[in-house]
Amino acid sequence: MSKTIELKQMYVWKYSGDDNYPGYNFSGTPDSCERLIDGLELFLAKRVTGARFILKLQPVTRVALRMVNSRSSDTTSFLTVKLGCSQETEFREVDQRLEMSLSLEDLKIFIDAIKAMRNGVGDFDAVDGQAWFWPIRE
Repeated sequence: MSKTIELKQMYVWKYSGDDNYPGYNFSGTPDSCERLIDGLELFLAKRVTGARFILKLQPVTRVALRMVNSRSSDTTSFLTVKLGCSQETEFREVDQRLEMSLSLEDLKIFIDAIKAMRNGVGDFDAVDGQAWFWPIRE
């Protein structure tokens, strides 16, 4: 069982090398964050073994990258994020798809981080430094 949503102004990428914000970067407008929060909270409430929450995304834009104080523009965009809930947190990449298996505690932390980003808070990491968050102000 899976739920898929398309977010036109939400971006997920990583930088090549470990010098620039190692891990995965999430950036989005307040509206995209709100849609994502709604979906994630419903996913959290109805946790079913094997269920997945799938995000369809656009490639990262210069606008999103401008929010980050980084010298590098060598990035890999993820066009799909497949999120599940598991006993332990792990991230895996398959081409331009990011697979996130989050523990219940990390799923709640991830939702709180998206809420903070929606509210304009940025330049912080969560999920043990594996995810960075950058708001796009409209």
